[in-house]
Amino acid sequence: MDRDLYAELHENETRAYLERIGLPADSSLYREKSQLNRLIFAHQCAVPFENLDITELGLLPSLAVPALFAKIVTRRRGGYCFELNALFYSLLRALGHEAYPCLARVMRDADYPPPPLHRATIVRTGGQLLFCDVGFGGPMPGTALTIVPEQPQISGGDTFCFTGADGGWILHRRTHGLFSPLLSIDARPCLPVDFLPPHEYCALSPASFFRQNRVVNIRRPHGAVTLRNSALTVTENGETTESFVATRRALYDVLEDSFGLSLPLESNG
Repeated sequence: MDRDLYAELHENETRAYLERIGLPADSSLYREKSQLNRLIFAHQCAVPFENLDITELGLLPSLAVPALFAKIVTRRRGGYCFELNALFYSLLRALGHEAYPCLARVMRDADYPPPPLHRATIVRTGGQLLFCDVGFGGPMPGTALTIVPEQPQISGGDTFCFTGADGGWILHRRTHGLFSPLLSIDARPCLPVDFLPPHEYCALSPASFFRQNRVVNIRRPHGAVTLRNSALTVTENGETTESFVATRRALYDVLEDSFGLSLPLESNG
């Protein structure tokens, strides 16, 4: 039901979530910006971005907080932006952060303005707005980014910069020495229910990228692992290796060994 989109995490759930991402289960440790960065990086290294419910099972994943907790924390699955950033938002609120969800457009490789199909989180602290994202599934910032114009910020080994003003921001990432747009962010607050229509499009529409492509990604301390359909890319300390997952059995092994995921996947209800 829609009210479960607004459910809060209980103290024992907050502890379990912190343990899921490999951090001490003391909620008092994570209220400063430096610890917010620790939360984001640990989350990206522990919880994979994945759309396997959509591609392998043909499901519309639930966005209800209890269902997300059961899937991501209890069953140790991952999810995509509408799932990962929804549960992470609940964690931030449980830890005492002033946070709200926001919508964004994915601008990478776009030659026209795409629809707003990405969920992220903004935290207010010390008179600043911090952009936080644990569900982009690609070259996302490994820390919170302060939303200020024209100021390069190094995060997770990459350099990012915002342009814009008055709630409309473009997040750029430096690639091959040049900044290119990554996300167009509407910094106005959204409500959890606002994400139901774009989530349903992404999960159910035959035209959706996430219906057409299997995508699994996880950050490593010094790189990342990405599976796109059957192409596996591993980046470690700046070195990249690529391979092809040729069989279903090989797919199961890669999901287990590289991402900690097991198939056959169960329904998340």
